[in-house]
Amino acid sequence: MKVMLDECITRKCAHVIIEFWKLHSPPVEAQFLVDFLGAQGALDCDWCELLTPPSDWIVISSDCGKSGPRIHAKGPPLHLILPKIGITGFFLGGKTLTQATGAERARAIISKVPEIMRAAQSAAAGERFKIKRVGGGIAVEPWPTSQD
Repeated sequence: MKVMLDECITRKCAHVIIEFWKLHSPPVEAQFLVDFLGAQGALDCDWCELLTPPSDWIVISSDCGKSGPRIHAKGPPLHLILPKIGITGFFLGGKTLTQATGAERARAIISKVPEIMRAAQSAAAGERFKIKRVGGGIAVEPWPTSQD
């Protein structure tokens, strides 16, 4: 499995998460999208096609999954692209995480690495999950079907 951290996650946050994945046993290859592409601002529909084979990758994004007209002007949103091409996605959900500092997002993601790994390994290609605050903690849950 390889992990792609979307550019919606800050550079510092992404690099902390990447270092943590290296400590996993066995180490997991993780990359920050901007470093992978060598540029910022690529359309989701373009960069997702570069992740081959798709079954080897998971994407972690702080993209909140909204699909309003302003977002569709840049092409389909990430949460609709990934299932179509068979990449499993994990999305930070709720304002408390999507608007959190990079350090808070890094802590939330790192604290759930074991659950992310389990979910990714048992997921069907293209399945989606939310990483969100539940009560006083963080949970990894299947994507709510009402959000498509």
